[in-house]
Amino acid sequence: MTVSAAMQVRLDKIDAHLKEHNLRVEKLYGFYPILKSNSNDSTKPLACRGPKGSGFSWIAFFFPFAVSTQIREFSFFAIQASIYILTTWIYVITGKDLSSVAALGFFIVYGYWFPYLRYLAFKENRQEYTVFQSIVFGLLLSFASIVPSMVIESFLIDN
Repeated sequence: MTVSAAMQVRLDKIDAHLKEHNLRVEKLYGFYPILKSNSNDSTKPLACRGPKGSGFSWIAFFFPFAVSTQIREFSFFAIQASIYILTTWIYVITGKDLSSVAALGFFIVYGYWFPYLRYLAFKENRQEYTVFQSIVFGLLLSFASIVPSMVIESFLIDN
């Protein structure tokens, strides 16, 4: 598993925070990273900012399709498809296209989530795709996640 120096610093911060507060990282609903207490299973907010926070991953913000594919975090594409389907229905009903705003919001959130998802992939010793493979597969999966919304739009929008 290849980890950049900047990401390793984030992973070390996450690991230190988890050990200090007796926490573990889990995924809620299969995609949303949460912190859970080891003692009483209570849920804690993600530490994203501040001295103990994992910070923001600009690579995950600009290239979420590639980094999520690289660590085999395919739930990204299910969320992306859901966002585009939801915003397509909003467009069909109201005439307002919110897909770009919703995608931008999701990419910002994903930039904060990614260090935790990377941490889970590292701890699970998940096999990674190469950078080239992750870009190609990620682009194909991104296109596939947009197809349902394109089909809905093509049937329901009169141009």
